[in-house]
Amino acid sequence: MIVNPSVVIGEGDWDKSSTALFKYVHDEKPFYTDGTFNYVDVQDVAEAIYQLLYSTIKNERFILNAGRTTYRQFFELIAKEMGKKAPSYRVTPLIAEVAWRWEAFKSIFTKKPPLVTKETAQSSQTHFTYPGTKLVSALPFKYRTLEESTQRIVAYLTNAYYNS
Repeated sequence: MIVNPSVVIGEGDWDKSSTALFKYVHDEKPFYTDGTFNYVDVQDVAEAIYQLLYSTIKNERFILNAGRTTYRQFFELIAKEMGKKAPSYRVTPLIAEVAWRWEAFKSIFTKKPPLVTKETAQSSQTHFTYPGTKLVSALPFKYRTLEESTQRIVAYLTNAYYNS
């Protein structure tokens, strides 16, 4: 069996992986892009793998995807949960192209990885949807909503980073 999760959101180090999106909003960064991304809760990934391991299903591939949202909508949801100001300035494709080039140039001198790469700049402007319905059809499985996941993740991050 193979599972292919979309962008996995969940609790963790907010300086790494998709959890950095929560830190981005917490720090009240001002920019968002027009792109969309597909997401799945880390708890759904674990539950899906568990159910598949104990099922009779063999030799199948499952895309794990709870849904799709815009970066702007996602940032607004996080900001609301955190009591922060949501990003409000749209990054155009031209600005994204300039940004990744600037970050690549800057990283030569700082010896730090660029904050924006060519790949992230381009993917942040795209619109696509991965079908995550095959798993729901094959098993008694239901994905968590983005709102439910965001509330839980923000509660964890609040406890881990603000109250320590």
